Amino acid sequence: MHALLLNIRKQQTNLIKKGMNEFMNIEFGVLISICLALLSIITFSTNRRRNSIEEGKELAMIMSKLDFLQNDMKDVKAEHRVEFKQMRELLSSLHEEVSILKNSVNTGHRRIDKLEERIEAIERSNHG
Repeated sequence: MHALLLNIRKQQTNLIKKGMNEFMNIEFGVLISICLALLSIITFSTNRRRNSIEEGKELAMIMSKLDFLQNDMKDVKAEHRVEFKQMRELLSSLHEEVSILKNSVNTGHRRIDKLEERIEAIERSNHG
C-alpha cells in the first residue's frame, strides 16, 4: 500500500511537472503573442506617423503651388485690367474720331451736292 501511495504520488508529481511544462509552454506562447501584438502596434503607429509626415509634406507642397498659381492669376488679372482700360480709352478716342470724320463726310457731301447743282445750273444756262 505504501508502494501504491508512492506510485500515485510519483504519478501526481509527473502530472504536475507535465502540467507545469505545458503551462509554461502556454505562458511562453502567450508572452510571444503579446510581444508580437505590441510590436505590430508600434510598427503601425510609426508607419502612420511617417505617412502623416509624408502627407503633410505633400499637402504643404500642393498648398505652395496653389499659392503660386493664385499669385500668377492675380498678376494676369492686373495686367488684363490695365490692357482693358487702355483698350477702352482707345475705343473711346476712335469713337470721337469717327464722329468727327462722319460730320466731315456729311459736310463734304453737302458741298458736293451744292457744286453739282451749280454745275447743272450753269450747263442749263449755257444750253438754254
